[in-house]
Amino acid sequence: MNALCLHIAELKQAQPTRCKCSLLWDEQLGFSTEVTVEGRARMDIQGQLNERPIDVQR
Repeated sequence: MNALCLHIAELKQAQPTRCKCSLLWDEQLGFSTEVTVEGRARMDIQGQLNERPIDVQR
């Protein structure tokens, strides 16, 4: 979750402390996330999360 917050904050050019991330589960969709940065929310389903490589060794 921390890596996802860092990644989204970098994309949005915001401080990571301004990012809030929640992990969700749905029987039909599987895992998804809801990420809020500076009042704007976005949701990604499991397939989208698997497609994005996240570099955690910065």
